[in-house]
Amino acid sequence: DVLVLTKPLGTGIVAFASQIGRADPASVKASAQSMITLNKTASQLMVKFGAHACTDVTGFSLCGHLSEMALSSGVDVEVVWDNIPLFPGVLECAAAGILPGAIERNKESCGERIVAVESLPQEMVDICYDAQTSGGLLIAIAQKDAGDFLKALQDEGIAAAAIIGKVSGKGTGLVHITTDGTRKIPSPQPAKPDEQSAPAPTEPQLQSAPAQPQTDEVPCCADAVSSSGPPAKGDGSDIAQIKSKFIDFLGSASAPHGLDAYTKQAMAIALSVALRCEPCLKIHLKKAKEKGFTQDEIDEAAWMGISFGGSPTMVFYEQLKNS
Repeated sequence: DVLVLTKPLGTGIVAFASQIGRADPASVKASAQSMITLNKTASQLMVKFGAHACTDVTGFSLCGHLSEMALSSGVDVEVVWDNIPLFPGVLECAAAGILPGAIERNKESCGERIVAVESLPQEMVDICYDAQTSGGLLIAIAQKDAGDFLKALQDEGIAAAAIIGKVSGKGTGLVHITTDGTRKIPSPQPAKPDEQSAPAPTEPQLQSAPAQPQTDEVPCCADAVSSSGPPAKGDGSDIAQIKSKFIDFLGSASAPHGLDAYTKQAMAIALSVALRCEPCLKIHLKKAKEKGFTQDEIDEAAWMGISFGGSPTMVFYEQLKNS
């Protein structure tokens, strides 16, 4: 079988570049257009041509989804980096180090099954770990049918579809990333003067709320359950004093100073999600509702954390939210 990818990679990188004011407008437009394009036509055609396996490339990246598909099928696969379709500007962003945190999370998740040739720059490999939003289909299809299948996709307007690799044989789910040397990493381009001086775009400002008195409930990663009472006294030790000072510090850090209580509460939700701390998140969700947060505002704060933590944090938040 050969491997066909129906959409370019790079939505996560483009979105992150846009957040910090470094994205090319053409990149944003192309990425947005791809995200609103359904995979329906591609899925219908793959059934018509007798595809053997398929997955959609989303939050766990090309590497994550391909390695899972290969592992489940008992094979190893080979991907030619130079054949992977990319959105415009993605290579330039990678060269400049404009890479979202979800890439590192995906490396932690599946990196042990990815084998890249030494001649391939790390920035190129990192793109293969980029979390996608509404990514394309990754399809395994017989080599003899691949040419006609690819032509049918392109005739239906799926112009970016490409054969990116092949199944190399029976194995343990390894993904070998090779290169033919035709695609080079560009030299990093410095930010333009107006980009350097312009402030990074921010999310819509949350409504300010008056500071509220601190409660005795102190969230994690101290003892959130017992922190409301006086600290236990150790026998001849300073542990109780250390614990007391730490709890005082947490309360002070959470109190409004330069930032109002409403903003800090949103930050606390984002950090609790990013760190996947269930006790913290439960406490901060309760406090947010007491402060008058809407569910949309809570979700917006949570997604800030998910943007740093990647797909595992999304699953964590959705499971806790639904429970």
